[in-house]
Amino acid sequence: MTIYVNDPRIVSLWRLDKASGTWTDEAGANDLTDNNTVGLSVDRQEGIGSADFNADYGESLTITDAAQVGLDLTPPFSITFWVKFHVTAGSSEGILGKGESDGERQYQVYRRSTTPYPIRFRTSANGSTYTTFTSDTGTNDGTWYHVGIVADGATIVFYRDGAIDSAVPEAWVDAISAGAEGFALGDRAMSAEFFMDGLLDEVAVFDGDLTAAEILSICTEGIVSEEEPSGEPGPCWPRGSYPLDAYPDWYWPASVPVDYVWLAVSAGSVWYRCMMTEVLDTASVATGVGMPNRSYPTRSYPDWYWREPGGRVRLALSAFNRWWHGEWIEAV
Repeated sequence: MTIYVNDPRIVSLWRLDKASGTWTDEAGANDLTDNNTVGLSVDRQEGIGSADFNADYGESLTITDAAQVGLDLTPPFSITFWVKFHVTAGSSEGILGKGESDGERQYQVYRRSTTPYPIRFRTSANGSTYTTFTSDTGTNDGTWYHVGIVADGATIVFYRDGAIDSAVPEAWVDAISAGAEGFALGDRAMSAEFFMDGLLDEVAVFDGDLTAAEILSICTEGIVSEEEPSGEPGPCWPRGSYPLDAYPDWYWPASVPVDYVWLAVSAGSVWYRCMMTEVLDTASVATGVGMPNRSYPTRSYPDWYWREPGGRVRLALSAFNRWWHGEWIEAV
């Protein structure tokens, strides 16, 4: 159930561990501008640091409406982040949001200013009137929390540290107003001036409703970046990992033009190399034989592997817009 950084549902992923004038969106096009010098703290959940917001100095990270891509949210969508509050403010502490002015309101995530200081999420369908959803559990200063918010069009589900905190039926059907104001981290919205005093780490926005298992995976292992394997294959293209393996699987062309391809897979902590020859009967592999299957994010075909009687494992791979079939595997 691992979520990879190239998951096509990810609109934006801000690791928040590289302090500079621009804070990078690792998965999308929404790099954020630093306002009033947001700090980089070594107190973090992942990476080398987290964004440290000081409310007294009005610190936030923002992107204008004209520059943003995909942050005008409409269900289904999901938001995940790590948060740690320094002190309890006298007003609500904005975590993230888009739109603040009357007529431009869209959505906001913030910490309520009264005990027990729960996380709240509110949206506007008309740009003026908010519908507010409140998590069941409060927050304390000085404690890291992983928060997930999932909107599927019928329910708002709050997650706390990988488990469901509360599920609230939505009062609106399927729309959030599309305003013209910017998006912010560390504030309720760009120029809202309801700043948070605390740390944010690993903030992600998804176009789609994540499952409970996916939220738990993000909480426990994060959103995983692809890394090169320690073994073969040399020049190649990464394509993620099969669900039960700890290492990436790779494929690369054996010749140009491509007559066959090599596939490197990891199984039982051993690397194997498989010669993949072209499949002419594409109908049989298009339907799949057995399970499980995995679709690579940039391909339109599923890749399959299955066990035949006698224990032989067969593979079908889509690469270079053609189907390939594994005839044999050797240890590397």
